Amino acid sequence: MSDRAASDKYPTGSTAKPYTDFDGNIVTLFRLVKLEPAWARSRIIVGEEALLRVTELEDALKQVKKAFDQDTPTFSGLWNETMLQVDEALGEGK
Repeated sequence: MSDRAASDKYPTGSTAKPYTDFDGNIVTLFRLVKLEPAWARSRIIVGEEALLRVTELEDALKQVKKAFDQDTPTFSGLWNETMLQVDEALGEGK
């Protein structure tokens, strides 16, 4: 089976993402990692950095929310709506 035919093994409606190698052949992610380990390494590093940044931002948002919850019961309906959105983003929705 050629690399171009690799996409044929994905069922219709599959959410699997087809990738292309350096020559433009369609390959699976597993095949691409084998063919391009430096690319895979860079994607893993970028993903880990992004995850760390998301975690830092979530923690900062929790601190801001906690500070406002302690200092002021509410500013307005807009503030309440904003805090509901913060809770949802943090997975703390009621």
